[in-house]
Amino acid sequence: MRYPRLLEATNSITELDEFAAATLSCWTRRVPFGTYNVTNPGRVTTREVVDLIRSSGVCQRKFEFFASEREFMETAAKTPRSNCVLDSSKLAGAA
Repeated sequence: MRYPRLLEATNSITELDEFAAATLSCWTRRVPFGTYNVTNPGRVTTREVVDLIRSSGVCQRKFEFFASEREFMETAAKTPRSNCVLDSSKLAGAA
């Protein structure tokens, strides 16, 4: 909410309390060791998050977006970014 312009991106989303509960559950249930994507299923875009912020009344500011990721990388980014949607089916199958 502090940035003057935002990058439109799609990412997985994780709610911290759910992440902690899922991780602890894996440990207590002795889920086999390995790599698990501990995220909520699905994805969210930057614009969807902005819509939620505005509709919830948290902030009514008009958010502006970069025209492209290239513009963002050339004018605002200090380091490369990673936007991704993780597959949480392995974790769901372990439950």
